[in-house]
Amino acid sequence: MKIESILKSFFPLAGPGAAIVASIAPHDLIEASRGWASITEAIAIDTDTPFELASASKLITATAILKEVENGNLTLNTPIHDLLSSAKPPVEARAITLRDLLQHTSGLPEYLSEGAATPTAHLTWTYIEQQLPRWSAQARPGLAHSYSNTNYVVLAAILERLHNRAFASYLESEVLRPFGITKGRVDPRGISSEGIAQGYHAAPMGSSVFEASLGPTIDTVGDGGLVCGAKELAKWLRHLWAGEIISHRSLSLMQANGTTDEGQAFAYGLGIQLQFEAGNLVWCGHGGGWTSSTTLVSCYPPDDIVIVVLSNEVMAPVEQITQAIWQELR
Repeated sequence: MKIESILKSFFPLAGPGAAIVASIAPHDLIEASRGWASITEAIAIDTDTPFELASASKLITATAILKEVENGNLTLNTPIHDLLSSAKPPVEARAITLRDLLQHTSGLPEYLSEGAATPTAHLTWTYIEQQLPRWSAQARPGLAHSYSNTNYVVLAAILERLHNRAFASYLESEVLRPFGITKGRVDPRGISSEGIAQGYHAAPMGSSVFEASLGPTIDTVGDGGLVCGAKELAKWLRHLWAGEIISHRSLSLMQANGTTDEGQAFAYGLGIQLQFEAGNLVWCGHGGGWTSSTTLVSCYPPDDIVIVVLSNEVMAPVEQITQAIWQELR
């Protein structure tokens, strides 16, 4: 079964679809796409079509932080209240560190508490910064791994303070453009959707008719907000795994299981989801989902395979698609 056939088995031609780029060697790309980026305007999806990466953006935000650690501007154990004035030291607990933010052990609550139904007033950095003194003072870092988008919004704010420039400007010039993402950009969700694949969902359940999925305006970045095509993202990932963006030492830190203060391990490293078998890393990557996209970026180290799946169907089965492609290529 070829990749095109895999796509056909998941997406009807007349609806939303996906862009897929797989790589089984550093410079060999296998590309496939299907469906419409905009049904009403009859714009077809291809591997250059920009998609909102949603939480897959976290992998790139984490890379930026590790790059700053390598440059000596930060350390993983730096307390965040030393870097961001709105953060406060926890009461009766140790400080929240950059490592806590990266591996989701900060104890900071989820600002997207109700997903896309979260009150609009809560979907801004202004709101998060107003809450951060209380949230950070009440946090109990290191006790447990609890995934929270707030962590990565705070990381983006730290990078902004560190360089006195917008996160978008910093990320694009230092982390994206030099390593092959020339068309991709940081674009807060709902602020500007020009050229981005329109999200769709089936209506009603099981119907072959698709309706546009319209989400709230959200101005936060770091946890999401990166817009990119599948081809550029796959090439960028190759630069990352080759140790060209951050060192192999930093990659090994990124790809190690996180641990709580009591030593309990969990399968999330520094901005990356992990899967181990018999102590060996067999998969790493990050998924994401928002009202305009469902995404999954994957690396299978034993096979040296990179797979990027970007879909504009809400809740698309990107894990199943990725597994099917991997089985075909390995």
